Amino acid sequence: MQTAETHYKRVYGLTTKQIAERIMQREDNIYRMEVIRDILDRYSEECMKALIDGEKLNLSGIGTLTPKIHAPITMNIFDDEDEKRIPYVTVNYRRNTKLKDRMNSRYRKNIADGFAGLSEKCVCTAQQRNVLIEKGVMKGEIIDAEENQ
Repeated sequence: MQTAETHYKRVYGLTTKQIAERIMQREDNIYRMEVIRDILDRYSEECMKALIDGEKLNLSGIGTLTPKIHAPITMNIFDDEDEKRIPYVTVNYRRNTKLKDRMNSRYRKNIADGFAGLSEKCVCTAQQRNVLIEKGVMKGEIIDAEENQ
């Protein structure tokens, strides 16, 4: 049996270990790596406990995470195997206004400089870039979106 070849690499985002390494490299840091990781792990645990308990979580300077309960209407028909009818919880995220303004400011500056994205880790798709060019927000040539996939 043949399978399609994929070049997919899962990206997990910034980890506790990576954050600890960044803090360790700061000039104002006075703590050992183990202490930093321990504090970050404990902070993460407390955040998780708060969300599990249904509390709103305000991450200073970043935003707010709010658990939201979903109890779908079943019309008195309930099938255990029907995932759409099983109650579940989601977490809504709302950015801090200062963070939102700083991110938008950097993005607009990068667009003015000819780069469509926040950084190399967060770049517009070819389709988004083409829209920016069509609207006259960004200079450049429109690329065929199918070629870049």
